[in-house]
Amino acid sequence: MEEADVLCNRIGIVNNGVMTCLGTQNRLKTLYGGGYHLTVNCKMSGKAEIDRKRFENLTNFISEILPFSIKLRMFNGQFVYQVPIEGFKAQELFVKIEKIKETLFISDWGIAQCSLEDVFTRICELS
Repeated sequence: MEEADVLCNRIGIVNNGVMTCLGTQNRLKTLYGGGYHLTVNCKMSGKAEIDRKRFENLTNFISEILPFSIKLRMFNGQFVYQVPIEGFKAQELFVKIEKIKETLFISDWGIAQCSLEDVFTRICELS
C-alpha cells in the first residue's frame, strides 16, 4: 500500500470483483479515511494500578479536548484515536497537549492523515 501511495496518480480499489472506488490518494483518504489518527504514548510505571489510573486520565483528557474522537486501539501505553476532520483545530490540540503532557506522563505523540491501508480496510468493511 505504501508503494501505491507514493508511485500512483490514481488508485482503484476492487472488492469482491467490483470496482468500489477510484481516485487520487488524497481524495480517497478524505472520503473514506475517517479523518486523522492521533497517536499518544504514555509512560508506563510498571505497576498495574498506577498505569490504569494514568491511562484513565489520558482517556478522559482526550475525550474532553476531542469529544468526537474514537479510540481505535490501546496497547502497552500507546493509544490511537481516530479524529474527524470536521471541527478539528490542530493549533488548539498542539497547545493543549503540550501544556499537560508532563502531568499525564505523555512521552510522545503525533497526528497524521490516515493511511491508504486504512482506506482500503474501511472500504472493504463497508461493502
